[in-house]
Amino acid sequence: MGKKILVIDEDLALVKSLERTLCFCGFEVLDAPDGMLGVQKALRYKPDLIILELLFPAGGAHFVLKNLRRSLITRDIPVLILTSSTDSQAKKHLLQFGVLTYLQKPCDREELLAQILELLGTPAFERSYPAHDSVITTGDFTRSSPSPRPTTLPNQT
Repeated sequence: MGKKILVIDEDLALVKSLERTLCFCGFEVLDAPDGMLGVQKALRYKPDLIILELLFPAGGAHFVLKNLRRSLITRDIPVLILTSSTDSQAKKHLLQFGVLTYLQKPCDREELLAQILELLGTPAFERSYPAHDSVITTGDFTRSSPSPRPTTLPNQT
């Protein structure tokens, strides 16, 4: 199985959509509907990456990040914020927790996967994944033309 990604979001339809996409791309996906359960799963399963909604009940992103950064087990796990919030102050506040990647819902599938691969340190020549719909929304992908699969590799000398 591939690298583990923990998705912490209360939007079940979005979580299932992400899960299908990420599993299709070779990732193992865990999910949690709230911050408290998300922190517990992060401590137990030690994911390679966490995708986190900014706002939700039972421990929002700040609660999650504060607890993740306190633990030696989870403090270095990269976190990608995927949110529908447009609060620019919240985005600036996340920098203190080491969050550098912040994507707005709905987001482009290719952009999301590129950010995930970058956070996981995947070299560019390994960043090929099957073509699929190109936009992730709450619920499922919007139906649009499939994105072409990359066919060229970087020049090798």
